[in-house]
Amino acid sequence: MEDQFVVITDGENLMNVVLFWRNDVPTDWKQLKDAPDRRIAGMLPADMGDSELVALQSEQSVIVMGYGALVVNNTLRNIPWYLPERASSLMISLVGSNPEYQPYGVQKFF
Repeated sequence: MEDQFVVITDGENLMNVVLFWRNDVPTDWKQLKDAPDRRIAGMLPADMGDSELVALQSEQSVIVMGYGALVVNNTLRNIPWYLPERASSLMISLVGSNPEYQPYGVQKFF
């Protein structure tokens, strides 16, 4: 059986995991309350279990297996004093392995 959905993250400051209908949207499908488009079949924030989190980004693709999807956190825990905050996402590969800055967290969606 062919997959029915496509899963992405949306790039918001606190990114969402977004599930889209891959082919035709079922005729009886009703648009989700806060979804910007009827093609969206599901949309949840990637907050790593912290409902107070206001920003999180992942640079990897969403990992999907069966009915589960997994995202990782690539937001630095601390930003080095010499690094402008807006450049922090560009530097993850350089300082991300340093325990003082490395991001923590993965989140699985079912």
